[in-house]
Amino acid sequence: RRLEHRAVLLLATARIEEIGDAPMLGRVLDEQSRERRMTEIVLGPLGRAATTDLVRGLVARGIAEADLDTLGEQVWRISEGSPFIAVETVRARQEGMSLEPATGDTLPARVRAMLLGRIGRLGERSRSLLEAAAVIGRDFDFSLVQHAVWMDEAAAATALEELVRRRLVHGVGERFDFTHDRIWEVVYAQLSPLRRRLLHAAVARAIEARYAIDLAPRHAALGVHWTKGQVWDRAITHLRAAGTQAASRGAYREAVALFEQALAAVGRLPEDRDTVAQGIDLRIDLRDWLMPLGEQDRLARYAREAEQLALRHHDHHRLAIVIGHLAHHHWTMGEQDLAMDYANRMLGLAERLGDP
Repeated sequence: RRLEHRAVLLLATARIEEIGDAPMLGRVLDEQSRERRMTEIVLGPLGRAATTDLVRGLVARGIAEADLDTLGEQVWRISEGSPFIAVETVRARQEGMSLEPATGDTLPARVRAMLLGRIGRLGERSRSLLEAAAVIGRDFDFSLVQHAVWMDEAAAATALEELVRRRLVHGVGERFDFTHDRIWEVVYAQLSPLRRRLLHAAVARAIEARYAIDLAPRHAALGVHWTKGQVWDRAITHLRAAGTQAASRGAYREAVALFEQALAAVGRLPEDRDTVAQGIDLRIDLRDWLMPLGEQDRLARYAREAEQLALRHHDHHRLAIVIGHLAHHHWTMGEQDLAMDYANRMLGLAERLGDP
């Protein structure tokens, strides 16, 4: 105020999301704004071209143009226009760090420390909500994350407001999204294995409760969450349903991947009559999706595994089905003697079972 008749310019920079941690600073800024003594300029992220220019200004001369273009694309993808992340990524690359893949575990140390510092200043409820949101995915629904952390609506709304104020998440229509991929990745990466497992199971339960009327569009997501939550029986149910859905629209590779995940989940359960039957059925179903892909070797491998399981557990009905598939496989491969052997075995089983 004593300098108001002099030509003085004071330039200050601050992270908007951190002003709330300095109440005195906040009051000073509010006062200066009311008295029209302050002009605020909000800096957004850099565009792709500006990020590339920044990279070019940071690297030493002599790098090949093609390598420079590749580095520029990698830095743009990792930083999404954040100058700080861009600069630290280039420095880390010059120190020998690989930029593939870019995850919370492989970010430049200073970037990771800065993001962890922002997360560490959160209140307990806000942090819990942020961690559950990271487990759900890059974007999330308020009601779902609220149910996942067992908060009442008012408490969850207050926690979410802090996340928005600190620029960790922002609203996208009726949903919310992390403001930057790297924030999402760091939040997820810093979870302990136990915490991560519990949160995935909590999110799966919340999805089943929230969308109980129609789970069909969410089988794939539930398969992922129950798998990472290590609730194997529920994971199998949803992975199998998601695989059947994928196959029905002709996405056979996706169907095979989902059925193989279900098969891996079966392997985590104690071997009893029910789990063995599930393992055989999944291998039988895989045959239908591998055949149109021309994956004959994998088809035969799964069929022979199913044959051994059925023999070991005296499941003659499933054994007959598997042997029939093997007969067909050898026939399509032009191996007629083997095809006849399997066909005759199947015929003998059918007669003993009295199955027309």
